[in-house]
Amino acid sequence: MSDRQKDDFEQLVVLGKLPRDHIFKEGYDYSTDLKQAHREADKPIGAASKKKSSQSLLSTAEVLQALELKALEITRDKTISATQRLIHCVLMQVSIPMGSRMQN
Repeated sequence: MSDRQKDDFEQLVVLGKLPRDHIFKEGYDYSTDLKQAHREADKPIGAASKKKSSQSLLSTAEVLQALELKALEITRDKTISATQRLIHCVLMQVSIPMGSRMQN
């Protein structure tokens, strides 16, 4: 278990939740702190900020779908050079796995 705790400790240092000169303490539960740090990073914008903004939060699937549609639009646009369309086509294949396309 101490290897996992050391890994969690190192991640906390990298994330900036612990100072770089912090000393690893055997027996301390760094995994709980790391889980909390991940929750804070994933937390949506606060309620006060949400009221000021009319934008809604998109799920990962919605973002991927929007990116794929934009990439398809670019690859079909004949006013864009063939080289640029090819680059977008390749990037679309690399960044969006085939199994995840257009799934909701």
